[in-house]
This record gives sequence, C-alpha cells and structure tokens, in this order.
Amino acid sequence: DQGSVTDLPDAFVTMKVDADTVVLGEQVVLTFGFYRATRTSMFESPEYTAPRTEGFWREDLPPERHRREVIRSRRYEVTEIQYALFPTRTGDLDISEATVRLPDDAFGSFFRRNQGRRGPSILRTEPITVHVDPLPMPQPADFSGTVASDLRLESSVDRRELDQGDALTWRVRLSGAGHLQAARLPVPELGPEFAVHESSGGAESGPDGGRLMGSRTVEYLVIPQQPGNLAIPALDYSWFDSSRGQYVRARTPAIPIKVAPAEGAVASVFTGGRKSEIELLARDIMHIEPIPSAVGAWSGPLPGRAVFWAAAGGVPLLWGISALASRRRRKLLSDPRRLRARRARSNAMKVLA
Repeated sequence: DQGSVTDLPDAFVTMKVDADTVVLGEQVVLTFGFYRATRTSMFESPEYTAPRTEGFWREDLPPERHRREVIRSRRYEVTEIQYALFPTRTGDLDISEATVRLPDDAFGSFFRRNQGRRGPSILRTEPITVHVDPLPMPQPADFSGTVASDLRLESSVDRRELDQGDALTWRVRLSGAGHLQAARLPVPELGPEFAVHESSGGAESGPDGGRLMGSRTVEYLVIPQQPGNLAIPALDYSWFDSSRGQYVRARTPAIPIKVAPAEGAVASVFTGGRKSEIELLARDIMHIEPIPSAVGAWSGPLPGRAVFWAAAGGVPLLWGISALASRRRRKLLSDPRRLRARRARSNAMKVLA
C-alpha cells in the first residue's frame, strides 16, 4: 500500500474464502476477483479457468458482480465470481489455483513492443486450504444430518374446516442457507383418524446475499376418517446450526381442524388400507342363497339343461360387471376431487328437483 502507482500491475487476480476452518457440510463461499486497470487495452479478451475443488460439492452463485475499486489512486474494473462449497469429507481440502489468460492483441503488441512483452500473459491465484472438522459429538438421537444456518421449518394446511371424507393439503417446508436439496424432512406420524398420501414435493436453490439459499417442500393429501375437532400433529426436526456452532431443534405447532360428519357412508371408504376396500367390494357381490329343503336334487346330466347354460354364461357376465364396478370405485377413491364433484352435483340436482 505504500508503493507508487507505477508499481501496480495493469491486471491481477485474487481468490479468497469466507472461512478456512469449517465443519462437515458447512457452506464456504469462495470468491474469485479479476482486477484490470481502466486504461488497459479494450481489445483483450481474458480466458478464465476456474479452480478445482475436489472434496467439495460446488454450486455457482450467479451472476458475476462488476464494480470499481481505487487502489493507491489507480482505478480498477473488478469482476467477481462466487461459488458455494460444501465439504463432503473431513481433513485438509485444497482449492487449486485459478487462472486468467490475457492474449496479446495487435494494438497492445505495438505499444508494448519496447517493454519486451511477447505472447499471452497468465495470471494465477494462490491455492487455498480449508480445514474441515467432523460434526461434534454427541449428536441428538433424531439428528437429520442437515447442516445449515437461518433454518426454518414450516407446517401449513390449505383449510381448517372440511367434511369427513374430504381431503386437505398439508404442506411441510424447510428453508435456509445451505445445501438442502437432499435434506431429510420429518416423517409425519398421524393416528388412525387420518389417511395420509404423499402427493408432491420438490427442492429449490439460488443465491441470496452472497450465500446459497435452499428449500425443500413436501405436500401430503390428508383425509379425516372421523368427525370432530382433530389436529394435524406438531413436527420435530434437529439440525446443526453452522452460524451458532451447535445442534438446534425446531418444532412446529399443531394445527387444529374441524371435521363435520359426512352425509351417507361414502366417507367410510377412505381408510388408506386394503381391508375396508375388500369389505366394500364384497357388498357388491351377490351371495349364494341356501337351497330350500323342498327342492330335490336332479340326477340328470347338467349339459342337457337350459338352466346350466344360462348359469354358465351368467357367471362370467356377473364377474365382468363386478370387475368394472370395482375398477370404477377404485378410480373414484383415488380422486377425492372427482368424488366431491359428484356429491356436489347430486346435492344440486336434489335441490333443483
């Protein structure tokens, strides 16, 4: 800093990390900087080679940042490129040098020919070593394996009042600073008063404030099996907070819901198990009537009777009708919206009548 302006190069590169000692899975932000004096040739097109980051999971943090900086009265145009690094093993992990190649252009060669410059210039950064410690022991019994900061666990439903047999959407979302694409969300445990089916899920990530922010969401289709004042249970989640250096537990509040009795017995089919479905289908099959004692046995050959052929042809017909009815019912059970629409149409037709 005490040298003269003439001691400063026309261009140079830097590379740094926001922390050189972290724990396994903690986010490290790597920043590469390219400084070029504003009076240098506008015809030079630098070629950038990113550093190797073996032992890290790397995510880009776009976009490139451009700014101006004055160093000892000399103005530089600065281009910065950032990466989010997540160590996947412990020990000393090396980040190799990054390079920028400045090709020699025609105008630059002419004006610098007396300075002895020939061919392209290659600017190199110094390599960096990051020390990675294992996660501290002991770990909580329900530790999820997630390492992050500013983490939030949210639980919400799309409605709190519904009829028995209708469905609501339960949304569980985890968000914060870290690599959350592979984070394990808490598994909900609901009692027999609910049937639960996972409907959708996904993960997102992107830069925010110079860090990688991520989220993971899972949605469940929840069908109450009984009326009354019920509740979606609370969820517990443990993770390692890298900003505080300790394990943290989050707990979402229980969500009360009010379930009104269903009209008819349609709601009883939504049990989430196979047993009730079998019992329901059994009611569609005509049971065999006992033979009265006054009816005598016929000793003749069966193929000679018309009743035999009628019965032989009727059995496949009845089986086909039963199979179609069962298939239609299963399709209806798998689509709660369609079931609600049919019920609404039936009620509307009764009102119009």
